[in-house]
Amino acid sequence: MASSSNVNPDKFTNLVTLLPTGTFVAFSVLVPIITNGGNCHVGEKIASGIVVAVFAFFCAFSTFTDSFVTSDGTIWYGIVTTKGLWNFFFPAAEIPGLEGTVYVGQGNKYKLKLADFYISTLSVISFCSLTLLCTPLTDCFYPGVPSNLLKSVPIPVNFVVGLLFAFAPPARHGIGNGVRVKDVAKVGKSGQLIDTNSAKEMVVPPI
Repeated sequence: MASSSNVNPDKFTNLVTLLPTGTFVAFSVLVPIITNGGNCHVGEKIASGIVVAVFAFFCAFSTFTDSFVTSDGTIWYGIVTTKGLWNFFFPAAEIPGLEGTVYVGQGNKYKLKLADFYISTLSVISFCSLTLLCTPLTDCFYPGVPSNLLKSVPIPVNFVVGLLFAFAPPARHGIGNGVRVKDVAKVGKSGQLIDTNSAKEMVVPPI
């Protein structure tokens, strides 16, 4: 059995792009440990299944988060809802444009949309297909299936996801995604939007 994940995601840029930064790298590091290097028994299979489910959930959850920048440069993250962007700590920060704990500024920008479910589905499909590149995991769950066959599955998935991605790329800057300040709405103390098009571009590392 292979003792490492033998992962080479570089050829599957379309799939990795839809995942929160570092998600697949973290998963590929954990795989050899939780699968006992691919030599699985019942306990390892249950643990592996739980870890896959947790990572898949995080991939889906992150697509329902977004962010905005206040006038002092602070980046606030929240969960997209039917009313707007929700964060329990918004009121304590005295952020303008709030209704309770929900930020409702900028019209429908932070309201839940059908596209969010679309991107979420693609994200989970991308992650699940990439798990087939992890040799210990495939040795654990599919010991009788040739490794080359399993590793070929992400190839058509990568093509299809890339095609769908071209028609509806993710528009949110949520958890696990680097935030470009010029691409995110900046809110002044009065609640008015600040024009950031002429501002110097700043890339904020993902959380």
